[in-house]
Amino acid sequence: MSFFRSLFRTFYVSPEEEILKLVIQHSAKCKEAAEKLMQAVETALKGEAPRREIEAVENAEREADKIRRKILDQLATGALPPLGREDFVRLVERVDMVADWARDAVRVLKSMKDLASLKAVEKPLISLTLQAERSAQRLHEAITVMGEDLEKTRELVIDVEKIEDVGDWAYMECLEALSEKWSQIKDPLVLVLIQSVENVVDSAEDASDVLEEITIRALR
Repeated sequence: MSFFRSLFRTFYVSPEEEILKLVIQHSAKCKEAAEKLMQAVETALKGEAPRREIEAVENAEREADKIRRKILDQLATGALPPLGREDFVRLVERVDMVADWARDAVRVLKSMKDLASLKAVEKPLISLTLQAERSAQRLHEAITVMGEDLEKTRELVIDVEKIEDVGDWAYMECLEALSEKWSQIKDPLVLVLIQSVENVVDSAEDASDVLEEITIRALR
């Protein structure tokens, strides 16, 4: 029996299970935003304006925000004990930042006048964006199974932490390339883009920390 079921079990369809479904839907949209960000960066590196991908990221972020507000509205009714409400709020707010930073990253791409400047940081930027995508995917997987398999959830959380470590190295490589080739780049938005993508990775790891706290408490 899952942590949430055992913690908040009632004689009717439990509110926490309804909210958990929404939390899973929310994380799926955040994952989608990170995946579309990867596609946007790949398109931009070809020198093409990633209009379709940018729109897809923004749509995913808007959908995630709608679900987040719905979750918070349901939690505000007080249907769950304080512990349950606090856990869900913290988790959803952290996960939501994945989509927020993905949206910010594509808006930077949208503002760039010369996408060719990205070629100077192509390899590390692709690597960093890949870690953003992977961390969001693993986070979603962890949230999806947390109602059924806490051990699996913890394994996936550890995966997110490992991906974040790889992302840190990719971020440093981006900065090194930026420093070495600044005379070719001369566009501060490249740095802003790199930082926004890095923040996607960090946000996924922050959310996984909250999930790990919940899991450890449940396993005791």
